[in-house]
Amino acid sequence: MVADVKSYLPCLLLALVSTLPAPAQLGLPGTAGANKPAETRSETPEEIQKRLELWQKEARDALTRMEGENAAPPPDGIPQAEADSRRRDLEQLIQVTGMRIKGMLAHDDAIKTAAAARAALEQWTGFKEPPPYSVLMIDELRDSRVTTNNQLSSQQAAASTNEHLLSAAIDDAKAAETALAAAITQFEQSTPDKAAVNRWRLDAERTRNRLLAVRIGHMKHVRDTLKEQIAATEAALALLDRKIEIASPHARLGQEEFDHVDKITGERAAKIAREINDLSRRLNEALNSGTRARAELAATEAQPEESRDEKQAELAKFRLELAETRITALQTMSDSLSSLAEFVSATPAAYRTRAVLMQSDDPTEKTAALKSLQERYDLMRSFERVV
Repeated sequence: MVADVKSYLPCLLLALVSTLPAPAQLGLPGTAGANKPAETRSETPEEIQKRLELWQKEARDALTRMEGENAAPPPDGIPQAEADSRRRDLEQLIQVTGMRIKGMLAHDDAIKTAAAARAALEQWTGFKEPPPYSVLMIDELRDSRVTTNNQLSSQQAAASTNEHLLSAAIDDAKAAETALAAAITQFEQSTPDKAAVNRWRLDAERTRNRLLAVRIGHMKHVRDTLKEQIAATEAALALLDRKIEIASPHARLGQEEFDHVDKITGERAAKIAREINDLSRRLNEALNSGTRARAELAATEAQPEESRDEKQAELAKFRLELAETRITALQTMSDSLSSLAEFVSATPAAYRTRAVLMQSDDPTEKTAALKSLQERYDLMRSFERVV
C-alpha cells in the first residue's frame, strides 16, 4: 500500500502545484528559497480571464462535492471547523473570481474615461461665446465643482482603504504560502492511514492560496482603476476651475436671468403644489382611518371582559397604531413640502437682491442686500437641518 501511494505522489504533487498561479502574475511573494527570478511572461487579459473561469468552475465543482446530494464527508481526522473553513474559501473564491473578471472591464473603461478627461482639459481654449457670461451658468459650474470635488474625496478615501486591505491580503498570502509548503511536505511524508487526510488538507491550502491570489489581483485592479478614476476627476476639476476663473470676472445678472429664474421657480412651485395636494388627500384618508380605528378600539374595550374578543381588541390597537404612524409621517412630509414651497417662492427675490449686491455702487444698498442674502442663507441651513 505504501509503495502504491509513493508511486503516484510525484504525479499528484505536480498536478496540484502546476495549477497554482505564478507569484509574479498575481502579486504573490516568491516561493521560499527561490533565489533566481522565474523566467515567466506576463499573462494576457484573455489568458487571465480563462484561468479565472477555470478556477471558478473547479471551485463550484468542489463545493458541489461537499454540499451536493451525493456529498461525501471529509476524511476521518478533519474537524468540522476545517471543513467549514474550506467551504467558506470555496464560496469566496467563486465570488471573487467573478468580481475580478468584472473589474478587468471596469479598468478598461476607467482608462478611456481618464484619457477623455485629460484630452478635454488640454483641448479647451475658452468659451465659444464672448463675455459677459450668465451668472446662472457660473452657478452651475460651481455646483458641478462641489459635486466633482466630493467625488474626488470619495475616490481618494476608497483608494486609501483599498491599500490597507491589499497590504493585509499580501501578509495573509505570505502565511498561506508557508502553510501550502508545509502541506506539500506533510503529504509527501504521508503514511497510508494519513494520505487521505493530508491530501484533503493540501487541496484546502491550494484553494486558500488561489483565493488570496485572486483577491490580491482584484485589489490591485481596484487600485489601478481608482488611480485612473482619480486622474479623470482631477482633470474634470481642473477644467471646471479654469472655466470658473475665466467666467467669474464677467458675470451677468439681468432681465434674461430673472425671466429664466421666474420660469423655473414657477414650474417648481407648481410641482410642489401638486405634491402638497396629493399629500393632503392622503392625509385626510389617514385621519379618517384613524377615526374609524379609534372608534373600533373604543367599542371593543367597552365590551364586558368576559365576552370581549381579545384578538379583536389587539387587532383594533394595531390598526390604530398603524393609522397614527401613517398620519405622523404624512403630516411631516406635508409640513416639509410647505416649507420648501415657501423657500422656493423666495428664489426670484433672492436673485434680484444678488443683482443689487453685484451692480450697486451704494454702500448702504449693498449692505442691505448682503444682510438679506445672509438671512436667506441662514433660513436655508435651518431648513436643511430640519429636513
